[in-house]
Amino acid sequence: RHFLAGAMLAAATFLAAPATAQGDNWRSQDGQTINLMFNNHPWSQAMREMVADFTAKTGVKTRMEIFNEEQFRARLTTLMQGRSSDVDVFMSLTSREGAVFNRAGWYADLAPLMADKGITAPDFNYEDFGASIREASTFGKQIVALPINQEGPLFYWRKDIFERCKIAEPKYLEDIPAAAAAVKSCDANQGAWAARGIRGVTPYALAAFVYNSGGSFATPDGKPGLSQPNSVKGLTMYANLLKEYGPPGALNHTFTQVIELLGQGRVAMTHESSNEFANIMRFPGRADDLGVKVLPPGKETGISKPVAIGWTVAISAYSKR
Repeated sequence: RHFLAGAMLAAATFLAAPATAQGDNWRSQDGQTINLMFNNHPWSQAMREMVADFTAKTGVKTRMEIFNEEQFRARLTTLMQGRSSDVDVFMSLTSREGAVFNRAGWYADLAPLMADKGITAPDFNYEDFGASIREASTFGKQIVALPINQEGPLFYWRKDIFERCKIAEPKYLEDIPAAAAAVKSCDANQGAWAARGIRGVTPYALAAFVYNSGGSFATPDGKPGLSQPNSVKGLTMYANLLKEYGPPGALNHTFTQVIELLGQGRVAMTHESSNEFANIMRFPGRADDLGVKVLPPGKETGISKPVAIGWTVAISAYSKR
């Protein structure tokens, strides 16, 4: 586990730098192999491209598995419930499952490992991360994961289609269904809207619809709050946009399908991850015709409450390394 902390910190902070921070210590585990399980994400894609460099500098080989989120969560949960040592390092969305995973005992404590300067780069300073980011992965005195990103969904819309169809840019949340109807009326062959439909990944894109409508996932006294009138408004708007203006098979879509549809020009609007900005802009024309901003505030509420989350990388408590 001591070795894993060094390897994990290297992957998070040192991969692109010369292997001099710890002298020869980076090669102290030459010939070892670690098993990595990652969610399909721009960070994990970047890590896949950098593993050869990591191995060249440390001598450590990697077995890296990357799955789409539903498959990733199902496989990770199965292995952790079985206390399997087949995964050493894994991505975790601690703002979502951190308390549950911690209570189950699935995380190794990174605090003593980071404090050991024999296995952690001397210039690594955990407090370089913002307090709120650190708190999301801290339970008591236990640090369960290292931050790798901060992200949130953004509202993307095709400025050229809106101009051609003489549709005003949505200024309020309530303007979006009207804009979708106008796109559909203007050009029957142009898709108006796309968004996540798979159950496990929908709350990320859905939450701001609830918040901006004046709703909440909890009541003021901490009970489940999705049945509150304003929460229902947000849920209904998100559902109706998919039902009335979404593409076929929308209930099986996650960010990969949504981004392809937007990038290919097949939809005029979506509410999707800031992580995917670079991937969207790789499609021809999108850098010139897309508008990007946080989801518009509710017209009746004036509330604009964007969602922000952060993925992390953690060590399994069942790792033999």
